[in-house]
Formats: sequence, structure tokens, C-alpha cells
Amino acid sequence: FEYSPTPSPSRGGEGRIYSQGGNDAAKLYTPLPPAGGVGGGASGASNPFLLPSTPIRVPINIHPSKADFKQSNQSREFTKPEQTDGDSRQTDGGSRQTDGDSQQQAAYIRLGNVLHRVLASIGSTDDIDDALSQLESDGILGSDEPLSRRHLSRLLRQRLLDAKVGDWFQPGRWQLFNECTILTIDPSSGRVVSRRPDRVMTDGTQTIVVDFKFGNDRPAYHQQVQQYMSLLQAMGHTQVKGYLWLVYTNKIIEV
Repeated sequence: FEYSPTPSPSRGGEGRIYSQGGNDAAKLYTPLPPAGGVGGGASGASNPFLLPSTPIRVPINIHPSKADFKQSNQSREFTKPEQTDGDSRQTDGGSRQTDGDSQQQAAYIRLGNVLHRVLASIGSTDDIDDALSQLESDGILGSDEPLSRRHLSRLLRQRLLDAKVGDWFQPGRWQLFNECTILTIDPSSGRVVSRRPDRVMTDGTQTIVVDFKFGNDRPAYHQQVQQYMSLLQAMGHTQVKGYLWLVYTNKIIEV
């Protein structure tokens, strides 16, 4: 085949494809006029890309607006005022707390929630920095104490200096189950209930369950750990030991 891209008077004045015999032709297109316009004129009116450009003035108005504060769900969870570990709003003498005491308690509770989040998410001391970085990304940590990265890192590493606690968080020491749910049957109701110990560790010989607490020691905490130990024994674990770790005072109580 022969292709003729330009008009040819001898072949009909249009772009065509011809067979070798030149008899059968198929019309492909009608060529565009020259860039200067039809007939080679200089106006270029038929080609919009050759028209002269004209600047257009665009007015921009700036209006004052109030910035909206956006907070992540994780940050909101740790900053809302709520009580943990059954802490009372009254003092030991039965008197109501002042506003200053209430604010101090709220900060105390928030710090406990954050520390619990870190301890429940790390496997060993090597994971502390990554856990704190994640809390920073979630908007939970700030620059002010006690919820600053520097303060939390120092507090955690001081607590992990204890020989027993350091053994729990020793890299590669344990097979770890952090906040894993245990399903069981409540004998009084016959319903399936869930229990979630903070940290369960096993080395193939002994199994240790630890519950983190950030208030004062309470009998209910001992009963809770005893229930965890019974469930682990029912699951086939032997040599089960249970501990309460009062993190603020760094007191370890074997149950």
C-alpha cells in the first residue's frame, strides 16, 4: 500500500491510502489547513492555540477563620476524665477533694493509662522507643510533663531496673502473650465470658502472669490474678505464678 499524507491534485486532493494498483482508495481524513489559517493567512483564527494570549486578573480575598482543633481517637481516649482501678473521688477521711486535687488525680489517671498502654504493647526493653514514637504520632504525648516522651522514657527505664521486672522484659527470654483474651464459661450464668491478663509469659517450663496496676493494692486485684492463674492451669500450663505490679511505687506482689 502507498500512503499519501498530503493533498494531491492527482489523487483527489485528500489524504488517502492506495493499493498497489492505485484504483482502490480509502479516504482517511481531510487535512487541517496550514498553521497560518485557511489559504496560508496570518490571522490564525482557525487555530485557537495560535491566538495571542490575554492576561486575566483574578481577585483573591482573604477572610479570617477560626482554626478547628482536631484530635485523634487514641488521644481522646487518654485525655477524657475517667476513673481507673476503682479510685475514689473522696479522701481517706471522707472529705471531698478540691478542684486542684481533682486535676491532679485526672493527670495521675491519664499518666497511668499511657503507662499501661506502653507496657501492654512492648515485648522487651528494646521496644520502648518505638512504643513512645507511636504515642507521639497518635497525639497522646506532648512536650509537657508528665506526658512527655523524656519523662515517660526515664520513668519506664527506672522501673525496669528491678531485677524481676527486668527479667520479664528481657529480649528473647520469653514467649509472650500481651493482653490476649481468654474465653471461659461463667459457672453461675453458663455464659461465655472473656478475661484479659496484661502480660502472660512462658519459657516452656514455667508460666508467669502479671497484671499492671497504678493505684493502691486492693483485695480485688489479688482475686483477679488468681482467676487468671486458674484459667492458665486449666489450659494445661504448669508451674504458673502470678504477680501484681504496682508500677508507680514499683512494688511487686506475688499472688
